[in-house]
Amino acid sequence: MPRNLGYIKATVRQILKIFLMIGLFLSLFDFQAKAFENSLESLVHHGRVRTYKVHLPSRGLTERLPLVIVLHGFNGNADQAEEMSGMSWKADAENFIVVYPEGTEGPEERAYSWNAENCCAEAYYEGVDDIGFIRALIEKLSKDHPVDPERIYVTGFSNGGMMTYRLACMLSDKIAAIAPVSGSLNDADCSPTHPVSVLAFHGTADDRILYKGGVSPVDGVQKNYDPPVFYSIRFWASRDGAKLTDEKHLEGNDSIVRQEYLNPDTGAEVILITLIGGIHAWPDEGSGLNATDEIWEFFKHHKKIKDPR
Repeated sequence: MPRNLGYIKATVRQILKIFLMIGLFLSLFDFQAKAFENSLESLVHHGRVRTYKVHLPSRGLTERLPLVIVLHGFNGNADQAEEMSGMSWKADAENFIVVYPEGTEGPEERAYSWNAENCCAEAYYEGVDDIGFIRALIEKLSKDHPVDPERIYVTGFSNGGMMTYRLACMLSDKIAAIAPVSGSLNDADCSPTHPVSVLAFHGTADDRILYKGGVSPVDGVQKNYDPPVFYSIRFWASRDGAKLTDEKHLEGNDSIVRQEYLNPDTGAEVILITLIGGIHAWPDEGSGLNATDEIWEFFKHHKKIKDPR
């Protein structure tokens, strides 16, 4: 009987060890899973609590990684920007950090806007310092995570596309490249101090931000004048010292035209992708190309150009 009791005790101890090891493994797995979940965070800038959503890549943070800032459109938010762009999934596949900042909330809950110089809504009317907010956000993320300062990028849609252009004007010392989607350069005082590479997407049938410029005829859209798309492209090509090198239709698709400008000395590049008949939307496979894939392919080939003007 004592021999059997000793055997039972030893068996129980072995079982407990197994359960303990399983528990430790599950805890570690849960920690790893939570480490790469999205987190909604905030900072205070000019007395305002500003919110943003961070997505860390699933491979882990073992080296300095690129940072991609994705800006929602008018009346959008971080969740909508993530869903629209699919940039978090791209980040997991390509190993970079994504942040989805939020603008100024309007009368509708979780509906935000950006102060893009002449648009939009509360952010514009209240003169909100969104430039300072994004600069502070970059600085905070660079302290919290291993951000590569040579690979900081911005993309955005609509009002977020306008804001993307404005950030390139004001934060060219921080930003390597931008990719505005259905946006316009509305900052009349745009004076970047460093080259910024640009990849822009715009549809010719966009009725919110008109391809040829003007005031949108759509009810409920703020009645500000937006410059033509070519104004934005030629401005940045001139600032970057880039010359037109190629203009072509996408292979197998005559409804998409790609214009490329390049400065061979610095590597600065400006590209316009025109979607003939394209509407006010983030392009996906149904449009003939995937904007998110194109954006990341562009970003990963453009580090910060160090030579100041």
